[in-house]
This record gives sequence, structure tokens and C-alpha cells, in this order.
Amino acid sequence: MKLWYEAILLLLRRSVNTVNISNLDLRAAIMHNMQGSSKDDVRHTIVDAITSGEEKTLPGLGVLFEMVWQEADEQEKNKMVDCIHQHVQ
Repeated sequence: MKLWYEAILLLLRRSVNTVNISNLDLRAAIMHNMQGSSKDDVRHTIVDAITSGEEKTLPGLGVLFEMVWQEADEQEKNKMVDCIHQHVQ
């Protein structure tokens, strides 16, 4: 299985000469590449993106975080904010 960020890079490479990059819907591309993934696939994608330390994975992690944030209730959002705030101090 191709990891989502590899698929995004491939898409970007193919699109450079034919598509205006500013019009690329990165969220839709990431979601498309994650569709049909098992829970283990999702976990592997997240762990691999974090452990690789590559900056190219950050947009994908951001999209996944955005999904979590949008589904979270206020208590969960506060917990995420507290955790992030604690780590940036």
C-alpha cells in the first residue's frame, strides 16, 4: 500500500506541469488516499509520518488533525489545546 504522503508527492510531481499548484485541493487528495484504510493502516500512516521526521508529512498530519478537531466536543478540544500548549512552553 502506498503511503498517503507518497501518493501526494506523486500527484504533485505529475501536476506541476499541468495544474496550477495553488488550485490543488490537498485536503481532498489526502482524504482520497486515506479512504478504505483500516484502523491499522491509519495508525501506521500516523506513526510513520511522525517517526520519519520529514516535513513533507506535516500537511497530511494537519489534515488528519483538522478532522479530529472538527469532530471533537469542547472538552476534547480543551484537552488538545492544553496538551499542545504544555508542549510549546
